[in-house]
Order: sequence, then C-alpha cells, then structure tokens
Amino acid sequence: MRKFGFFTFNLLLFLASQGQVFINSTNTFVITSFDSWNGNMPIGFVNNTSYISSNASTTGGTYAILNEGLGWQPSSSVSSLSIVGTFKNTTGSTQTSVTIEYDAFESVNRVSREPGWSVSSSLGSVASLNWSYNSVATPSLPETKNLTINSLSILNNATFTITWTSDRGLGTGYSPLIGLRNIKVKLEGATSCGGPSNQATSGLTSSIDNTTATLSWTKGASSDGSVVVLNEGTAITNVPTNGMAHAADVAYGSGASLGSSADYVVFRNTSGTSVNLTGLSAATNYHYTIYDYMSTGNCYNLTSPATGSFTTTCSTPGDVAGENASNGDSESEVSWTLPACYDEIVLFVDVTSSIGTSPTGDGTAYSANSAYTSVGQCVYKGTGTNVIVTGLTNGTTYNFEIFTRKGTTWSSGVEVNATPVLPGFIISAIGTTYTIDFDNTVSGVNNGAFTGSGFAPNPTSGQLNSGAWSLTGMSDGALAFNGTGTSGDYARGTSNGGVTIGGVYAKTLGTGDIALGIQPGSSDFTPGTITLKTANTTGSSITHIEIAYDVYVYNDEDRSNDFNFSYSTDDVTYTDISALDVVSEEIALITPSWERNGRFALITLPSSLANNSNFYLRWSGDEVSGSGSADEFALDNIAVTFHTSAPSSLLNNIITSELSTLVVSEINATLGANVTVNKLTLENAVLSLGNHRLTVDEIEGGNSSAFINTNGTGAVRRNFTGTGDFSYPIGTSSDYTPISFDFTTGTFLSAYVDVRAIASIHASNMSSTDYLDRYWEINESGITSFTCDVVANYVAADVQGTEANIYGGLYSSGAWSIGSVSNTSNNTIGVNGTTHFSELTGGELTLLPVDLISFAATKKTDCVELNWKTASELNNSHFDVLYSIDGKKYEQIGRVLGNGNSNTILNYNHTHTEPQKINYYQLRQVDFNGTTELSQQLAVRFDIDFKPFVIKNFTNKFEIMFTIDDQRFRYQLLDNIGRTLDEGYAKGTLTLDKTTLAKGQYFLYFSNERTFEVVKLFK
Repeated sequence: MRKFGFFTFNLLLFLASQGQVFINSTNTFVITSFDSWNGNMPIGFVNNTSYISSNASTTGGTYAILNEGLGWQPSSSVSSLSIVGTFKNTTGSTQTSVTIEYDAFESVNRVSREPGWSVSSSLGSVASLNWSYNSVATPSLPETKNLTINSLSILNNATFTITWTSDRGLGTGYSPLIGLRNIKVKLEGATSCGGPSNQATSGLTSSIDNTTATLSWTKGASSDGSVVVLNEGTAITNVPTNGMAHAADVAYGSGASLGSSADYVVFRNTSGTSVNLTGLSAATNYHYTIYDYMSTGNCYNLTSPATGSFTTTCSTPGDVAGENASNGDSESEVSWTLPACYDEIVLFVDVTSSIGTSPTGDGTAYSANSAYTSVGQCVYKGTGTNVIVTGLTNGTTYNFEIFTRKGTTWSSGVEVNATPVLPGFIISAIGTTYTIDFDNTVSGVNNGAFTGSGFAPNPTSGQLNSGAWSLTGMSDGALAFNGTGTSGDYARGTSNGGVTIGGVYAKTLGTGDIALGIQPGSSDFTPGTITLKTANTTGSSITHIEIAYDVYVYNDEDRSNDFNFSYSTDDVTYTDISALDVVSEEIALITPSWERNGRFALITLPSSLANNSNFYLRWSGDEVSGSGSADEFALDNIAVTFHTSAPSSLLNNIITSELSTLVVSEINATLGANVTVNKLTLENAVLSLGNHRLTVDEIEGGNSSAFINTNGTGAVRRNFTGTGDFSYPIGTSSDYTPISFDFTTGTFLSAYVDVRAIASIHASNMSSTDYLDRYWEINESGITSFTCDVVANYVAADVQGTEANIYGGLYSSGAWSIGSVSNTSNNTIGVNGTTHFSELTGGELTLLPVDLISFAATKKTDCVELNWKTASELNNSHFDVLYSIDGKKYEQIGRVLGNGNSNTILNYNHTHTEPQKINYYQLRQVDFNGTTELSQQLAVRFDIDFKPFVIKNFTNKFEIMFTIDDQRFRYQLLDNIGRTLDEGYAKGTLTLDKTTLAKGQYFLYFSNERTFEVVKLFK
C-alpha cells in the first residue's frame, strides 16, 4: 500500500503541475481542439503514453493526425491509454449544470480489433459519452458525443476531471488508429425563474399494448404547458433544468435525457394534455412524471408533480437469459434470469446435443421432480430463477432445456450443459502426475496463487476451495469440506516466516513460490489436521497411488512440533506412514530459514479405489517437546499419480533441488539434478542417480530393497571431517552392492569421497577365468597421508569362475594393489591399509599379465640403449632382445630375466654395442609355459640425427611436433584406467584438446615401423 500511495500522490502532483482548464463564464463552451497537436498535451490535460510522430504506424503510442486531432494506436507493448482533463470553475458562482461534448473518429481502419473511448468523470456517471469503433462499418465523419448533467453543485474554484481511456479492443491482430478532438465543456448556473403556481394532475394511461401506450393529464390552470418525463423500470430521479428547453420525442429514448439516467423527455408543449408513446418494450414497467412550466424563461414547477406508472402487455414469451449450470457431487444447479414476458418456466433434461423437447399446451400436462430418474424428465416448473437437480451421475454430461410459456405459446427454448463431478482434487488420467503448487490455479483446489485469504466452496482469487480441503484443531473451530473460513485462523494473509499468531498463512518461500503455511499455537494445530480430498475420475479402479510433497520448516522457536502423513479411502480410518514424519528441532536456529524436506511414497491400497470415489491425504501436527512458541510449517508441491497396478517405473518423482531431509518410501525416485541432502532415508525404495551427483551427510536404510542406484555417471558423495567408518548403500539395477571405508589415519581438509558401482568387468582386469563382473569407482579429494580399509559387497551373479580364487585389487596409475581373497560366506572383497584410491574389483591373484607400458631405443655416441617398463607381470620368465638391419629378419642379441609375478612398475634395459647405420629392435616376452608375445619394432638411424617428436604442454592443449615430416605415426590417448579417449594417425603436428579432460594422469602411445613409445601427460 505504501508504494501505491506514493504513486498516487506523485500522480496528483503531476496533474496539479499541468494546471487546469479554467471556465471563466457560464453558458459558453471551453474548447480543446487538439488541431496541429505536436505531442505536448494542452494545459489541463495529461496522458500516460509516449508521443510517436505525425506519421501513423503500428507502433503503440499517441500520434498527431494532421488537421484532425489526437490519434491513439494500441499495440501489444503499449496496450492502454488514459487522457485526463482537469477543469476549474472560475465563473465566480456555483454552477448546477455541465455539458460535455467531443468528437470521436477512426483514422486507420483495421478489422482485427475494436477499441473505443470509455469516458468517466468525477461528477458522476457519463457512460452515454462512450464511443466504440466498428470494424465492419464504412468509415465516416467524426461522431459527436454530448451529454448534459443537471442537479449539480460545482462551487466557485472547485475542480472536476473528465477521463478518456482506451485499450487494444477485443479480437486478435493489429488495432486500428482511432482519434479524439474538439473536447468542449460548458457550465450553467441556476436560472432565476417564476414557474406556474399549480401543477398538472390526474395522469391516466390507456390503449396500452406491447410497444405503445397513451398518457393523458389535466394541466394546471396557471401554466403555459407541460413536460412529461418517462423512465423504463425505475422512478424518475432527475428534474428539468430552469432556463432549458428540453427537446422531446414520443419515441422513448430519443428525446433529451435528464442527467445521466434513462429519464427521457417524451412531451414538451404549450398545448395538448396527452401523448401517444412509442418505442416501448413488451411486458415492461414504465414510470412517468408530469411538470408544468411557463414558456417565458422555461421556468418549471418542480414541486409535487403528477407521477404514475404502467406496464406494457406481451403475447409472445421471451426466452430466459443468463442461463448457467454449476456442478456438484451427483447434482447440478441450473439458474437463469427471467424474461419480461412469461407465465411459467419449465425445465427438461435430455442427453442430446441440442434441444429435443417441444412442449405444448397450457403447461398442465407437465409435473416437475428435481430428482432425476429418466431422459426427457421435467425437473422444474414455476416462476423462480433456479433449481438444484439431484440424482445425476458424476462424469456424465446432461443437457438442461429451459422454456418459457405465455398462455399456450412457448418460447423456442435455451439449453445449458452440466457435468456433475466429485468435489476435490480431480485425478482424471492413469499414470499422469497432477500437482498442486499453490502458485497456479488447480480446478477444485485453489483459485489463482494462494494469498492466505481463506477457504470457500466457490473461492475468489487467492482462496482455497473447501470442496477439496478440511481442517481441524483451530481455535476458530473446525472447517468441514465445503465450509467457509475467510477470517481469523483461516485467513492470516501472507508471510515470509517469523510469525507468532496461530493460523493458516500463504508462505512465501521465494519469488513466485507460495506454499500452504501453518503456524501452530497454544490452541491452533496442537493437535490439528489438514486433509486434501482427491477424486478418482479416471474411469478405472486404482490399486497404487504415488505421492510426493515438500514440507518446509522454519525453525525460529524453541518448541518442537511434528508434521506427519496418513491416508484414507473413507475419511474415517487413516493409515500412517511414519517414515514420512517431519519433526522440527527443539532448539531454534540463530538465523532461521525455510528448510525443505522432500517426501516420496508409493501407497499400496488394501482394496481398489473405484471410479468416482474419493481418496484422502492428511497431514497432522502436534507438540513434541520444548517450550514457548512453535516452529512454522509449509506444505508445497503436492504431486499425486494414480495407477491400476504396481508401476514398474516411477519417473514422475524427480528430485531437482537441495533438501534438509529426503524420505523415499515404497517408491523408486530419480535425481533430476545434482542434489545436496543433509539426511536421506530409504524405506523399500531405490533412488537412481542417473548422471547426477548426490551429496549426503547421513543415510538411513541400505538393503537389497532400499539403496542408491548408480545407474549412470553420477556418484554418491559423502563429506569427511576425520577418521571413522563410513558406508555407501549403493548398487546397480536390482543388485545391492554397498562399499564401506574405515579411515584409521589421515588429514582431512574440505574432504570427500565419491563412489559409484559399475556392473561390468574393469577394463584393465586381465583375469582369464576367476574375476568379478563388477567394480567400484572411488575418487577422493582433500584427504592426505591416509590409511584406509576398503570392503565391498558383490552379488552372486558378479562371480565369474571360482569365487575362492578371486582377490580384491585396487587399480591406480596403471598398477594393481592386491588385497585379501574374497570372503565367500558374505560375498565381500577388500584391500586393507591402502594409501590411495581409484577402482576396486576382484580377480585372479595377479590381475594382469605382462603389461608393457613403454619400449624405447635411444641413440648414444656409439651404441643404442634399449629401455622398457612393465606395469604388471604374470608368469613372466624373460625377455629376448631381437635385432634386424632390414626390419624383416631378426636375430636374438640378448636376454633379460623377468620377475615372474608383479603388480608394481618395473624397469628393464639392454645396450646394443655394435649398431649399424639403420637398426631395428623388438622384444619377445616369454612366459614360464613357453607362451610368447612380440612388442612393436623400433628403428634407430645413425646416418641422421633422429628425434621422432617433441611434446609441448600448453594451458588448453597438448601439441606434438613430429621431426620427420614424411613419417606417419599412430597415436592413442588413454586415461589412467586404460580407457581410450582419442586415437588415430598423424604426421607433422598433432594437437590434443585438454579442456574436456579432468585433472590427472594420461598415457600417450606413439608407434610406426621405426619406433614405439609411451609418454605420461599431466593436466
């Protein structure tokens, strides 16, 4: 209100600053023409839109129409105009009459929309000055609108306003350009008159029919003539103005109007004492008043004039108007407005799409029963304006046919359709989620955004529909379904939080985000309930109901309350789901804010919910502990889905934002974004991460029917502040494969561990027979100098080969750390005392065979030094060093013993002391069982200075320049777990993009017929 008041005050100052139109003399028009207008409003006038130019276009605003006046072009961005003229009486005396006149016209014709001029004044109603543009009419000259208002008292130096407003008009597309000019205002004062001393008497009516009547009277002895004023429907409220010769016309509505009402002059003459009235409406009541006057000075006797009324006849009944049907539970109320001509109203019910009944006779053949039983039934007969028809079937459309009768003549009839429905939150489709967010209208639930203005059966904007809501536990009494509560506890208005008065509020959680709020008090909601009635109109029987909602808590007080959930099929017996309970903390927060608690559940009904039946959701609250005032609660984002069988996928429940607590009960849910939760509770439910990360501090649950499904790239993150035992209840699909970490030492700084389970064999697990078809990806941050025992559970289906031969292994930097053998009794593997993380899986005692990660030949002054590395070895007997001068025929020049079995990086070398100009080298790895494997060949030339490539590490790229332009190299970029990220062929220069790579270590392989090399790259 302060902002509005400030605006109004400044607008008045602005109006005052524009001055006024001074009216200095009586009976003389003051004219504001707008001719040659240039955008500057005349003195005394203001408008609220910008001036564009003198050239008309479709741009919204005001224009100067040459030699015509002010033009107004509405548009989508400039959709309203208001022109205000302020006039001041400076005649020196009180004025009793004002005449207003102006010209309205069209400048550019368009057929899409039809705007007009709507006129208002501080003097009272001036609606007869309104002008409407007609898109189908032939463009014509400006239309002059005028009106005289009498019986005023405009004091000297008093001001009054006249306002012209317009908008885009009804329709679509462009609006026309309309104009305004020649605004004329004239004041007149009271005329000193000597009217006749006596008055006309004995008004009589005769010859009355549907549209005409004759009125006669006896003129007063001292008068010159008489003036007759006629009004349709009400008594005369205005009187003639002394000094004015009011024009008369026997056709009602065509003569002068006294003031702004329908008081029209139908006779004014110095001779004659009767008038034949025309232009009347059938079956209509008319009032008349007869004034005598003196022709000299047009002076009237305004004291005790003759008055009377009469009603025209009718023969043909008119149809009712304003027919309407409002729906209820198995009933509909049909209402209408009575016509002028009728004896009786008769209403029938049909099921066709058009009127199927043709009543006849005088109506005695029909008897009414408002309890419907059959098609074509008469459900009303009388002279009233409404009927409630019962016995209807919800969801069925009925056609109510309304006829009027005059004697034995019947009207053509009108029809109105109605479809009775169950009251409440309508669920009309199977497998579709219906949501109440309190921000937008939901039929049967709320009218517009909730404003905390109460509950009503037919809610106005901002209210909740009591057909769907009931409450108990308020000091103002219980609110039953279809009850009214629009004050006190039920209408506390809006709040951001921090209130202390008990009741129902509209809680503002953020911009445009409203919730249904409850402030418990000593006698409010302690205990109390909020019940939402849903209605099954799906046409099917329901067996399972999916429910999701948010409970927000504003912990600003030292009293703990709860907010719990239950459900019912009869609104009598309710079943609790205790896992969904929300309890506020007893100790208030220093800086309270709204904390979101998400709740997701699948309800399995004990018996099916029939079509056209109600289902009830209830939230109850009470005190728990503490003292003083209670914390506030808010209910939001209620989502309901009906199912005809147990659903296999419940993707409607998608979690997308941070929560204080998250409870998932009897239902599968999915993350729709990275989400942070203080506490997660899983009860017979699976939470799927997809490609999103879940950060959680506390987890309740964890079994084969309640776990976190790492079904994509998303991981579970837990924050660590020190040593201890931490578990991750994760798995994939329907397999529960949790992992736990027991940190015994370490330094923790903003520390966390991300984990996900992957249902496939690790890419670097080379076990041939005995292994796990599963691994766990582990990434830590902020943890240094630590030791940790890691244990993971697998399922029987993960085991390939002999389970007793499978050992745990942690893979890192191209090597495996071997842990303990699998525990076959409880299906676990692990590694104790690890000081690093990467991936955990299970395999044979040595998970990998000989893994040659580099082989290089380096030219020295007079020899070639051969160096190679292995990441791991299995049954490795030795390496044979092979040599060739043509790259085709090789001979052995050396043997280097292997290390048998190893899971650490080992270095080997051999020196060739008699190189030629061109030299080729190759390794042959030999197992204990005689199995061999050849490496790629390398070439060293002594006839040129051969350097195969130079690598440069830039901020956003790796750049590799090959030193021999005519040689093509094959390259392969791998991450630290052996996954290929990029591969191909290149020569000259190769550029690899670093921006898509995560920080860490990578391996780049090069090879051609002359060389083979593996290089470590770091980002």
